[in-house]
Amino acid sequence: MLHENTRGSEVLCELGAGIFRLFRHFHSDVKTTIGIELIQTYIDNRDDKSAIAIQGNIEDFESLLEREGWLDKIDTIVIIDVLEHLHKEEAYDILKRAQKRVKRILAFTPLGFDEQSGADEYDFARPGLKGKFTESQRADAIESQRHKSAWQALDFETLGFQKVIVDVNYHRKGEGAIWARWDK
Repeated sequence: MLHENTRGSEVLCELGAGIFRLFRHFHSDVKTTIGIELIQTYIDNRDDKSAIAIQGNIEDFESLLEREGWLDKIDTIVIIDVLEHLHKEEAYDILKRAQKRVKRILAFTPLGFDEQSGADEYDFARPGLKGKFTESQRADAIESQRHKSAWQALDFETLGFQKVIVDVNYHRKGEGAIWARWDK
């Protein structure tokens, strides 16, 4: 899904890039990949070292990209498994601001509310991450992984996303997921 939907994109920014594991799935048209990630340990141990990494809160994506000289160059924003970690109003605000800045947004989130109180032990035992977190960093990572909002197809349709796919058999524990694409 990512490969085909990033065709035609040249400068792509993933909000909440984590360990940058999705970058290898983007189309070869993408010449520059940028990831904004809150947790510095994820950036330091990311899978894709060729991607430009910016540490910061995704709610500040515009000022972070402007500071680095990329704000007016981004044509696509990808936000995968992130929206559910924000309060709905915060997520709507980010998506609306992104719609003013780019020509395409790709979003993926669990369908409905997927109970997750924080990062689990798997997050800390991944290859390259085991033993890399201080207790303070671990606490921040756990809090950042807590789910705060529920999503339905109508949420994206209301924001003008033209392509919304609901797959009830996808995501963790078979709880379902939403893929959404918006084009200017």
